[in-house]
Amino acid sequence: MRKSDLIGLILLAFVLGCRFSAPLANFYAERCYSVISAGLSLVSSVVPFSLEEVVVIGFAWH
Repeated sequence: MRKSDLIGLILLAFVLGCRFSAPLANFYAERCYSVISAGLSLVSSVVPFSLEEVVVIGFAWH
């Protein structure tokens, strides 16, 4: 099993855990989401183009 497959399974388990466990969902909403959101906002404020444009251009090159 590749490392990326393992990470995907862990993320899937976490999402399902949040779906069926209120304490885990609250932990994500109160602790994780704010950190992730702040990090993405920081990156988007530094980069002069949208991340969507990167994806579109990336697919256009292939």
